[in-house]
Amino acid sequence: MNFGTDNTKGKLNRTAHRSLLSFAAVLTAFLLCGCGIFSLNSPSDKDTDTDETTSPDTGAETYEIYNGDYANEMISFMNDLSGKDWNGGACKIVTSADDLISYDDNSSLVMSKEYEERNTAVEETLHISILCEKHSPDTMLADIKASNRAGEYFADLIMLPQSQMGAYIADGAVANLRTLPGFNYEAGYYYPSSLGAGGGGNAIFAAAGPASLDPDCLSAVYFNTELCEKAGLESPYDLADRGEWTVDKYLEYCAAASSLDGDYASWGAQNTSPYITDLFYFGCGEKLTNVSLGYYPSIAVGGESALAAMTKVTACVNADGSVPALESINTFASGGSLFLIDSLSAMKAIVNSPCQWGILPMPKYDTQQEDYYSLAYYSDAMFFCVPLTAPDYTLAGDLLAALNIYSYGYVRDAYTTDASYYYLRDNQSIRMMSIIMENPVYDMAYTFADIYDAVPNATFAAIRNNAGGISTVERYINMWGTRFDNAMYQLFDVD
Repeated sequence: MNFGTDNTKGKLNRTAHRSLLSFAAVLTAFLLCGCGIFSLNSPSDKDTDTDETTSPDTGAETYEIYNGDYANEMISFMNDLSGKDWNGGACKIVTSADDLISYDDNSSLVMSKEYEERNTAVEETLHISILCEKHSPDTMLADIKASNRAGEYFADLIMLPQSQMGAYIADGAVANLRTLPGFNYEAGYYYPSSLGAGGGGNAIFAAAGPASLDPDCLSAVYFNTELCEKAGLESPYDLADRGEWTVDKYLEYCAAASSLDGDYASWGAQNTSPYITDLFYFGCGEKLTNVSLGYYPSIAVGGESALAAMTKVTACVNADGSVPALESINTFASGGSLFLIDSLSAMKAIVNSPCQWGILPMPKYDTQQEDYYSLAYYSDAMFFCVPLTAPDYTLAGDLLAALNIYSYGYVRDAYTTDASYYYLRDNQSIRMMSIIMENPVYDMAYTFADIYDAVPNATFAAIRNNAGGISTVERYINMWGTRFDNAMYQLFDVD
């Protein structure tokens, strides 16, 4: 099986669930019958029965309705649980990002409500209580290794940033998820590319799903709506809706902005500047590594399609009229540039800016590419693992699945609702947010970049230096390819 990208959707009224054994009957009785409404800057309940809402800032308007009806998927998902009643036992999750498990004072009201409902549904379905502890990744690894040596309990689940995860896998601190009874690596509540990023050969050591996703880490394109109009350009929203928001259009718009009177810049990237090449590359539907279950991972950047995409990616990151990295956000916020390439978290920095802005997914390679893709930034992208000494792998598997099942659809909807209340400037951006979060992508190269020099040098360093004119992709692969393969042989087993 090839681990690709996730195209599933889901939403469920989780307050309806009281036990796994009676799930189907309860679901039929209590499924959400209303519509989820995303109304710009109108903080109301997530689910209502009306088809329109009124914004106190703009007067009466009809807003886009987001319909979520995932009953069939949810019933199917619940079949992956063991059906055991865990008798009210405590389950501990240790994480470096506790705000994704247990809400705190820094969480928004929308997200706090979401996590509270999700956790309650998991606890009632499995008949457990969830305990969450926050540890730094470095401290956690040392503690897990000590627990493993002593054969002692540490946690039922841990959640780690991808950039730290490779050390846990290489040290043998976490279990192969395929040894968990009932673990379904084809389930729609795991992002397929995350399973490739979390393993290789016969093993899957980590998985990411909606329960571990903080959409703040996803890549996006912010654009100056007024500058588009001034340049006489078609709304990028319309391009995105028609599937025509491509790198060629991006370059066309950059050139138009650079030629305007008034000394406008075309684009900038501040927080994402070190890995801007990667964002365009993944937006073109490419991968750094090929990971298929039962095979050693291999280098993907030297493939024909990858090299073709790199031609356009290089043009994007070298487009005329760019803003120096450290000035990019301020220049965009003041209205001085057309595009800002950043993560979704950047909307919080520009929320009060005079610039009238919208938000878009990363552009596609061409119109033949079906989906838009957003890279989950590897320092912030979180994954679930099971400690080797977890006392009951069936319980760990139930907890891992249930957290993601009950987060499926709902976390994404809640994040979009929260953004529409407090950050977004127009209703079209609401639709774009759903597109951006539809296909988060991950890659194994980032998992092991800190422990094997050959991994970054044969993958993302190759495409970055190619775009910078330092050296070609082919030269990097020739220098590092054999060492990359040797690292894979050391890490993974293949039958």
